[in-house]
Amino acid sequence: MGTGVVLDVRSGGYVALCTGIAALLLVVSVGAFVDPALEGSRDPDWAFWLWGSCLVAVLCRAPFVGLLIRDERVIRRSWVRTQSWSVSEVSGVKTAGYSGGLNQGSQSGRFLMLVLRMRDGSVVEVPEVSGERRKMNDRLHRVAHALRLPAPSEPGRHRIAEP
Repeated sequence: MGTGVVLDVRSGGYVALCTGIAALLLVVSVGAFVDPALEGSRDPDWAFWLWGSCLVAVLCRAPFVGLLIRDERVIRRSWVRTQSWSVSEVSGVKTAGYSGGLNQGSQSGRFLMLVLRMRDGSVVEVPEVSGERRKMNDRLHRVAHALRLPAPSEPGRHRIAEP
């Protein structure tokens, strides 16, 4: 059967920041919903319950966001969905400037994220595993070792070429 968890990589700071934003939005939303002064001007109740449910779902997902390598599978758990690939489909790992949901349309020069290079030539950005250069160097080597890939070079400000 399976060998259990081989490697579970998470970025505590990234998850804490995103969780804090969602928690703040939930607190403000609840405050606006229960405020009697806004009784005549607020949206219908169903809109609050839908919005509140989405925020609670994000908060419940937070402990599981990251990259998991288990039983010859590479599993990427993002805030909304889970993707998985066979370990043999990954041909390399590297880092690139962070370009996830917190800075749409640009790449960070300070924070890096993990990038999986697939055998078909495509790349999979994993912004859920991100951090400063020193932390990403350790994460990069741990992921490469778990995937039985050669040790990658030092992480840097690599740009990702569009396929």
